[in-house]
Amino acid sequence: HYLQWREQGITLALSPVALARNPLLAGLKHLNRLEQVLIRAHLDQTAADEALVLDTAGMLVECCAANLFWRKGKAVFTPDLSQAGVAGLMRRRVIALLAGSEYRLQCVSEPLETLADADEVLVSNALMPLLPVNAAQSWCYASRQLYDFLRPHC
Repeated sequence: HYLQWREQGITLALSPVALARNPLLAGLKHLNRLEQVLIRAHLDQTAADEALVLDTAGMLVECCAANLFWRKGKAVFTPDLSQAGVAGLMRRRVIALLAGSEYRLQCVSEPLETLADADEVLVSNALMPLLPVNAAQSWCYASRQLYDFLRPHC
């Protein structure tokens, strides 16, 4: 279904399960994935394709099985993973691709509402590897400018 998602885009729903903040584990893919199991169980009860995940401080972290990026103009943002989340391989690839481009990337600690005025939202992981987001919560995204720039390289 990843090919279909790449063409059609996906929807995101907010997970009621928050990731615990733990700077010792933040950024690492480790074997304690109980939070992701709970997130996936909730996601399976929705019509969404992926889950937006916050940390216990209410800041955006990632999706259930993907990293998160959003664009506002030429500024691109991804969550700061110093307190929670997994720094995936495709996330590193996207960050490297943006470093040599016209886009300005910032790792930020932002609440969910920051997505309300985003021009575009993308998610990535090593299997997908990059997907455009059509809607998150009640916000819709029609632009694929960043996606079109990154897709040939991801």
